[in-house]
Amino acid sequence: MVNLTGITPTVNTRLYAYGFIGAGISGYPTISLSPGQVRPVLAVLPVTSDGYITVFNAAGTIDVLADIQGYYFDTRM
Repeated sequence: MVNLTGITPTVNTRLYAYGFIGAGISGYPTISLSPGQVRPVLAVLPVTSDGYITVFNAAGTIDVLADIQGYYFDTRM
């Protein structure tokens, strides 16, 4: 789980967060923001085998803060 915060975008934008390499961007944004807005969201994301996520900004520029809130293992694997 990650608390992802978009901070003061320059234009209307969407942030997409995902973990698997090759997964690509889904059709659903993790956060949608307006110019100047600061908005957090708690997201449950899969991560790469080495623990990374990718955050993609759709338009303009934006600062992003990501805080890991916790994790769990899939014991079925």
